[in-house]
Amino acid sequence: MNTEDGHVIDVRTCTTPTKEQRVIYNNLHMKHTPLGRKYIKSPIKTQRCSAEK
Repeated sequence: MNTEDGHVIDVRTCTTPTKEQRVIYNNLHMKHTPLGRKYIKSPIKTQRCSAEK
């Protein structure tokens, strides 16, 4: 998602665990989504790789 100040916001979320993974998380007393949601704001890069110089 682009912002008005020329940055990009990436939203990263955890995937949904499988039944087997839920059993493991429950046995370890952990949340099913241990990392939660991350918001990363970074400037828009016009150059994608060093070969485009």
